[in-house]
Amino acid sequence: MSIENKLQPREEWTPQNGGSFGEPGAAPNVALEPSRQTIGAILPLRRAAQRELLAGATLGTSEHAMATPELVMRTDPTPEEIDALEGRLYEFNSQATGIVDALGLAVFGRDAQGEVVAGLCGHTWGGCCEIRQVWVHEKHRGQGIGRRLLELAETEARRRGCFQIVLATHSFQAPEFYRKLGFTIVASLPDYPRGHQHLHLRKVLGRERVNTGGQRAG
Repeated sequence: MSIENKLQPREEWTPQNGGSFGEPGAAPNVALEPSRQTIGAILPLRRAAQRELLAGATLGTSEHAMATPELVMRTDPTPEEIDALEGRLYEFNSQATGIVDALGLAVFGRDAQGEVVAGLCGHTWGGCCEIRQVWVHEKHRGQGIGRRLLELAETEARRRGCFQIVLATHSFQAPEFYRKLGFTIVASLPDYPRGHQHLHLRKVLGRERVNTGGQRAG
């Protein structure tokens, strides 16, 4: 699930050794940009747009509620349409679980021109941190930037009380990188894409025990 960030002024995180992308081999200055609001607070601001995008599901009259929506196949959903679906899913999930503490989490590294050359995005919810995207520009790989992104995300996840971090990667991407950072593979889906594996990984942070079945053990 993606989380819409309503950002206040950013918290600047500077690696211990400082430096900028303009200095060869130096670590980047990265900005940790967590959302300052829960999704429960954000959703009411977006409901008008969601009603328009998901009219058949959200209009209040029984006539519209009973109407069969027109289903249209597309390859280019807009960010607003995706947010509408994500918002509805979170609304259901939070009502079903009673857990309403979701927050976005993002870390970005920028070069001297302000261009994004590294980043991580995800969210925290119910004691779990899910990392959705991690990327470092090829020019800046091998400098420890990817590790620093994960370290900053883990620090923030711990601060929010998370007891585990989960993410997915492909076998041709960076499973060994994540293993070195303490992640273990908990599931593998073959032939996604064809000839490769889709891997689900988890790192237990130790605040609470998590058993092998994925349930909180207290």
